[in-house]
Amino acid sequence: MPLIQRLRERKLFQWALAYLAGAWVIYESASTVGGHFGFSDLIFQGLFVLLASGLLAVLVVAWYHGERGRQRLSGPEVLMLAGVLVLAGLGLSQLGSASPPTGSSVEADGGADRSILVLRFQDLSPDPDDAFFAMGLQEALTSKLDHVSSLAVLSRTTADWYADQSDPPPLSQFARDFQIDYFVEGSVRCAGDSIRITVKLIDGPTDRHLWHRDYDGAYSVEAYSRLQSEIVQQIASDLRLPISPEDLVWLAEVPTRSLEAFEAFERGWVAFWDEWYRGQSLPEYPSTRWFEQAVELDPDFARAHAWLARSLLLPHLGPDPSRLERARLAAERSIVLGPDLWDGHLALANYHGVRGEQEKALDKAHAALERMSEETLRLELQYKIAVQTGDPKQARETLREWARVDPTSPWPIRHSQVYFLYDHRYEEALEELDREVVVLGSRTGENLRRRMMIHLLRGKPEAALALHDDVLVTGTTSYALLPGTWGTASLRVLPQDHRERAWKVWLEADLGIGAGLQLNPCDYADDPVSGCLRRAIHERDVGLRAKARILWDSLRVAAETVWAEPDIPGEYYALSLIYMELGQRDDALRWARAARERYAPGPCSIDDYRVQRHNSCTMLARILARFGQYDEAL
Repeated sequence: MPLIQRLRERKLFQWALAYLAGAWVIYESASTVGGHFGFSDLIFQGLFVLLASGLLAVLVVAWYHGERGRQRLSGPEVLMLAGVLVLAGLGLSQLGSASPPTGSSVEADGGADRSILVLRFQDLSPDPDDAFFAMGLQEALTSKLDHVSSLAVLSRTTADWYADQSDPPPLSQFARDFQIDYFVEGSVRCAGDSIRITVKLIDGPTDRHLWHRDYDGAYSVEAYSRLQSEIVQQIASDLRLPISPEDLVWLAEVPTRSLEAFEAFERGWVAFWDEWYRGQSLPEYPSTRWFEQAVELDPDFARAHAWLARSLLLPHLGPDPSRLERARLAAERSIVLGPDLWDGHLALANYHGVRGEQEKALDKAHAALERMSEETLRLELQYKIAVQTGDPKQARETLREWARVDPTSPWPIRHSQVYFLYDHRYEEALEELDREVVVLGSRTGENLRRRMMIHLLRGKPEAALALHDDVLVTGTTSYALLPGTWGTASLRVLPQDHRERAWKVWLEADLGIGAGLQLNPCDYADDPVSGCLRRAIHERDVGLRAKARILWDSLRVAAETVWAEPDIPGEYYALSLIYMELGQRDDALRWARAARERYAPGPCSIDDYRVQRHNSCTMLARILARFGQYDEAL
């Protein structure tokens, strides 16, 4: 009998189609349920092996029992079914012994830490104003994953670097280049009172999805916090990594019961970092308004108080005498409400730092460090502590570790540039500048400006001048181009036409003309000193001395009113500078010596790297030299 006819008689095709349809329903149902409950990819792989083996078994049974009438179990049939069982067992055993990337319970490699990166979540919300939620979820998961033992969590800057690439490499290549073992990615969709979140765990070297989870439901702070905790625990369970009982309690905590306060805080947090990276002084910041709204809606929201304090301590255009006091009260309130949170302690450290109270600032910084879990935040704070305490060796070691843990962040690289520059190691500073270009993919105005300064310090003004047009093209902000440690010296060696062009770039960048703000710091009613002081320095440096002199005279009158009783280091230094520029030796030295007595008592030393002592001693030496008292200046 022909084979085709026998197959038809035994209805082999009908059996196979019926089984495949049933298997498809089973697999899709399992995928749907598994997506909601976070089933591991290993479960789906095992189910696929069993269903495939079942198809072979069905075909064997159909072949031997597909005809009409009564059939008995034969020896060949038994052998075939046994073979199918053996194949299924071998397939499942291969899954059980697979390498870590393909399993759901991954054994640690000799106890070594494994690395994970939370990628930027895709925002699918119909309202663009809800984009803050996706950024907030990425940051929250990054922070909470740091509470899992033996898991090295890369910072958000690495994820942002990858997302901002015009032609990003495949995830597997990215993972190999930066030694990333796992990725977390997903999407967020907010619509009214409902929310849908999809989260996936991906093996880095192979780009294989280990599991995914879908969450649909009503939008509430409690549900959102619970979801974050469940995601972190699922990842830890799959990687067989422990979470301490204390951390489990911390993961379950809800920051606030008010959804409106939570949303205001998330919006403020996103706005704060945008303001931080822009580096532009404003009369007030959007982040401040959002954080104030959050604490009004929930006065017991500890983190909102802390970040309100940090927002109030951003560089403001305008003295606002109440601002520092408001920052102090907000930071102290945050510590009362959440003594185990690092945010409030760091905010209070920032407050004391602005006031020049170094010992108090260091004490609160150490308190914040003890409460931090995220490695990159810890390293950044350790570096700043080392700088403030004058420990260059510790600062350099911390920068190396920071660059290792967060290889795509430009910040440890930029701090290394400053370290090498002040140590007169110019070639190494240039190497760090080249590294920054590789990380960012282009030369920024800041990068070019620092190259200019290094060329000047090496006695190569022509090389610095050759870069100057490139700096202007970048449209870099004022702090990156003109006054301060880097800019003032570079302007003075430039031809007059270059200085005037640089001055115009500053006017557009620093006064917000390009952003439509049209602010003139000298006309700003609440700040007759700070902004105008910068403008006077710029006009002096570009050779507009007559204009600068008019400003210095008006600054003296304003300073005697606004800063009659200086309260922070910057006010002492500004008064000293104003009187020095006006040639009033006694007044300039009076304020410089007052700053020296307050912030740097005792003898000055060239080997003392503590910031306030360094600045106070340097300012006094500069003024002494300006008036010809060289021996005392030395």
